[in-house]
Amino acid sequence: MLPIRPLNNENNNAVASLLINQASLSVAAELGAFLSEKVRHWQPEVIVGLPTLGLSLAPTVSQGLGHSRYVPLGYSKKFWYEEQLSTPVSSITSPGLGIKRIYVDPH
Repeated sequence: MLPIRPLNNENNNAVASLLINQASLSVAAELGAFLSEKVRHWQPEVIVGLPTLGLSLAPTVSQGLGHSRYVPLGYSKKFWYEEQLSTPVSSITSPGLGIKRIYVDPH
């Protein structure tokens, strides 16, 4: 069973907490296969993996859909990144960290 964690110490908003990067490989593979089937009818052209936990599932979902690649996003700005290929984001599980930026590698 997944732990249910209240958001921002609120009584009426919570999330089920699955830290997929700490799950067994077989659980991650099964969940990736399940997600592939759930999104297949939309015929996605690309799968984007958001850090940190989405990067654990994006490769498996992409493979399950027959894709040879996926697009990994990152919080760490490399010197070759372009600011116009970023956007501000915040986390529901780490609200105290404020706004940070998420980047896509232009290459």
